[in-house]
Amino acid sequence: MEKEQTVLRKKGRKFNQIDSVVELLALVFDLNETASFQVVQQQRYIEKTMQKFVLKDPNEQAKLKQMEQKILQYVYQKAK
Repeated sequence: MEKEQTVLRKKGRKFNQIDSVVELLALVFDLNETASFQVVQQQRYIEKTMQKFVLKDPNEQAKLKQMEQKILQYVYQKAK
């Protein structure tokens, strides 16, 4: 998987909807067992979670979709 750019959170910055999505989906990277990745994949947890978030800004929505695809790719690789 290619290395992505890190985003630093400014002190005092308020949490918004996209922060919640990122925080929730980041939990996928804490999984260790192949069986866990298989459950995430079979139950379509990533897709179901992402469907709940619709952002007003089309650019932000596109970034969210890109993030979803990268996470799905990661889950797919780990579920093998």
